[in-house]
Amino acid sequence: MLRKIFTVAILLSCGATIAQKKDAPKSAPAAPAKKIDYKVPGSPMHNFRLVTIDTLPPVAVQKKHKKHHKKDVVDTTFKQQITKEYTEKDFDNNANLFVMIFNPTCGHCEEQTDHIEKSIGIFKKSKIVLITNPVQMPYLSDFIKNHKVKNYPNITVGVDSSEYTHETYLYSALPQINIFDKNRKLIKAFAGEIAIDSLKQYAE
Repeated sequence: MLRKIFTVAILLSCGATIAQKKDAPKSAPAAPAKKIDYKVPGSPMHNFRLVTIDTLPPVAVQKKHKKHHKKDVVDTTFKQQITKEYTEKDFDNNANLFVMIFNPTCGHCEEQTDHIEKSIGIFKKSKIVLITNPVQMPYLSDFIKNHKVKNYPNITVGVDSSEYTHETYLYSALPQINIFDKNRKLIKAFAGEIAIDSLKQYAE
């Protein structure tokens, strides 16, 4: 008799446990990760990859002459391009960073570049990056040559390969200068031609 009572008690206990599991509320699905707005001051710097280009002088290639030519044909090839990729770590120097989104065929961007070069002395520690959309690559060589940006070690010019411009451009005016602190948090974003006095307060 005791054995029957014991068995019934166990069965009732198991049934109650199963019922509790069925009635228990299901856990809520995990909330999707919040998208970062990289245009807001205080936001971290977006993943950054910059591809620079360099050029070499034209190369003369000696080719075998054809039957109707008495001399060998000298063919001057197009300028060779050398590329190099930079990330934000390459500009980590414990100082503010200036990133200018620009178009190499934009007159305002060219003038802004000239203003920065004329006042390069105020950017003693701060590095300056000029970044443009990949479709502007064909125009970059002439921009680099005309503005002699290679004369300034703290200026780097190249094309975006990480969606940086898409995520940070305000779609207001060019050029746009984003200023990041030493921890690479956005301090300020200027759009349009910016007076050097406005930039000077952030230069180090």
